[in-house]
Amino acid sequence: MNPRQPALWLLVPGAATAALGCLALLGWILERPLLASFGADLIPMSPSAAAMLVMYGLAICWRVWAPASGSTVWIGRGAGGAGILIALLFLVMLGFNVHLSIEHLGLKSDSLVQGAITGHMSPLTAFCFLLVGVAFLTSLSRSATRPLWHTGVTLGTTGVLLAVCYVFLLAYCFGEPLLYRGGLIPPALNTILALSILGITLLALADHPAGLLDESSTGKHRTALAFGLIFVTLAAAIIAGGYIYYRHFEKQFRAEIERQLSVIAELKVAELTLYRDERLSDAAIFFQNPAFSSLVRSCFAQTPDTHASDPAILDW
Repeated sequence: MNPRQPALWLLVPGAATAALGCLALLGWILERPLLASFGADLIPMSPSAAAMLVMYGLAICWRVWAPASGSTVWIGRGAGGAGILIALLFLVMLGFNVHLSIEHLGLKSDSLVQGAITGHMSPLTAFCFLLVGVAFLTSLSRSATRPLWHTGVTLGTTGVLLAVCYVFLLAYCFGEPLLYRGGLIPPALNTILALSILGITLLALADHPAGLLDESSTGKHRTALAFGLIFVTLAAAIIAGGYIYYRHFEKQFRAEIERQLSVIAELKVAELTLYRDERLSDAAIFFQNPAFSSLVRSCFAQTPDTHASDPAILDW
């Protein structure tokens, strides 16, 4: 059996990550924001994030396709090191609120989406790329064995990465994306999706230093990975189900309260209208009464008429 064959399925997430980055770059080049955002009211993926996703996606594809090649480790280290340096640079710049036009890679980007600047990388995205770079570097090794702490760092960073991505993916799925209309640039939906794919792929490669997956050494790791992914999926499904039920109950409760308030408001308006009509009718009766008009004129005359102001007359 070809030793690379069991790992070939990892070409799919690697290619998908690179494809999402290429699609976003194509959207910026063609000035079609929908290709870079997956929604007219959503923040688009920045060109710099798209370029980094293409780099990582191609590095994973090469690592899976040529696990025994001498250049695999060097390409992986180059991609991971470059990713860490770029992520740190962005974090420092964003910490000082500095946005360089070089981020746009020469592409046009001068619009706003829900108050957020487009074309610039989110600080949370830069943090996630930092985690990806660390996990990518610690998962590489020239030998079949490597220090245990490498595996621990890889699993830890990918775990944090997937946790962050799941939170934002759930927020997008529920129609209430995080950090919108805030002070920070929110991460794009397709960026979070691509980072989730990267995290799952790196989790699958965590125990395989050179990218070589063979049946003799990875059976138990695959089982553990499968159970881990099942747990994460079920946890996400439970959280999603609970949140959807809560939102549905909240909407029904709000609609019922609004209906009750609307009925009460209509009743109050009807009562006030009836009261106003009655008072106008009373005023019309007195206004068209000649005897009452004569008494009123007598009361306001210069020589008061005691007979006109007699309470007995008014009661009559």
